[in-house]
Amino acid sequence: MKKRILFFRPRKDSDFNPIPQIGLGILARILRQAGHEVVVCDHLLFIKREAPSVEHLMETVRPDVVGLTTFTSTMTEARQIMKRVRAMRPDVPIIVGGPHTSIHTADLQREPDIDYIVTGEAESVILNLVETAVRQPSPQVVPGAASDVLTIPWPDFTAFLGLDGIEEYPLETSRGCPFRCNFCSVPLISSKKWRRREISSCVDEVEAAKAVLPNLRGVVVVDDVPTINLKRFKEFLRAYIDRDLGLPLHIDNIRADEIDREFVVLAKQAGVTRICIAVEHGNPEVLKMVDKGETHEDIVRAAELIRGEGLHLECCFIVGLPLDTLERTKDSIAFAKQLKARYIFWNMAHPMPGTTMYNWFKEKNATFYYDEDYTSFAYHTVRCEDPIVETPEFTREERRKAYFLAVISTDQFKLNRDLWPFVQGVVRYGYYGEGARAVGRFLVRRGSRLLQKGLKRKRVSASSAKPSWGMDAPVPTRESGSLRDHHISQ
Repeated sequence: MKKRILFFRPRKDSDFNPIPQIGLGILARILRQAGHEVVVCDHLLFIKREAPSVEHLMETVRPDVVGLTTFTSTMTEARQIMKRVRAMRPDVPIIVGGPHTSIHTADLQREPDIDYIVTGEAESVILNLVETAVRQPSPQVVPGAASDVLTIPWPDFTAFLGLDGIEEYPLETSRGCPFRCNFCSVPLISSKKWRRREISSCVDEVEAAKAVLPNLRGVVVVDDVPTINLKRFKEFLRAYIDRDLGLPLHIDNIRADEIDREFVVLAKQAGVTRICIAVEHGNPEVLKMVDKGETHEDIVRAAELIRGEGLHLECCFIVGLPLDTLERTKDSIAFAKQLKARYIFWNMAHPMPGTTMYNWFKEKNATFYYDEDYTSFAYHTVRCEDPIVETPEFTREERRKAYFLAVISTDQFKLNRDLWPFVQGVVRYGYYGEGARAVGRFLVRRGSRLLQKGLKRKRVSASSAKPSWGMDAPVPTRESGSLRDHHISQ
């Protein structure tokens, strides 16, 4: 029997990048190929406009099944959607999947509005689940299996509402990660087994997407570890360049020890303007504890390669990893400055159940705090009020202080947006000198930008001004050539 399925992807108010959720796109394709009707409301496509309400969608779509993809950072918003669905349709089965379900399965089994919890990869189970879904007295766990990426269909984003809001296309050329970073939950979600797609299929997918997505401006490679086979990924870059799609490329999740100059050159030719590497920490002992298999020398070498080819360098750091302290966070700040990154993402450690980091904190009898509203994920600001773990060596308040110091010392905030929390933090932690220097740097940058804008407007105004001939000046004529020269100069 043909069914109607309504999928939701919630978002936080701080989300800013309108990239569609690739997993829901793949599930939409699988279900549509089996003859079912699918509508996807991805709230990230409605950042610049109002999304249709849950009530409106429930009335117009009249779904037989409702599904949500859940990330830990948006679980509060997911709960709100589920409650509104339940208020409209107490009888409709609700399925939840996504990264959060594989990590916090036990917590979700206590949620009253959920019928099915899909863990792992959902491609192999979604069709049977949708076709047999009914209301359940308590949430049922449905384990997914590692999918064969050679047989997974391309995502179908034509099922998404707000299709014209898709500006960047998420491309998955491989899946899985065999590395052992102690904080990472990827092995819990998509396994340690690395699986690769055919390069030609990846490029064909982008070409097909360009034909149906009217406002597409770029492509983001979202692999868990894209350059693990550097030779293969270079082949992908060459194929992408040869196809000449006119869509600049961006590549996520790059390891510093897996790139060379040829890769950076090819990436630049493919339209890449910035490369982000995950540094994690600037203290050697803390970095070694991460068990990533990289050294600071690897990171410095990669940073020099990236900057040397004229690309913008971006870096990710984590505050609060095992063995970290307030003083060791200062090592990260110093290392971040040494790398000369254009942008630095400061993240607060969030030990996920099942990870090595989580087990380490448990063994150390660390204190955990239940993050009901997941506010420890509220980044892109000077304040992170709710670290979910603390140790005697690095208390909760010290973690807040370290995060604040890292952000203001590396200028990763907007003073006009964050003025009040900035002032509060300076007073709260006594960072008057650091705060004054941060304000000084902000004013210099702001003044420089205003000066550049002024000079640009002046040049534009001068080049577009109409000629004014004096009374005694000879009027230029086409025959003399001066009129032609005047037009050329414009």
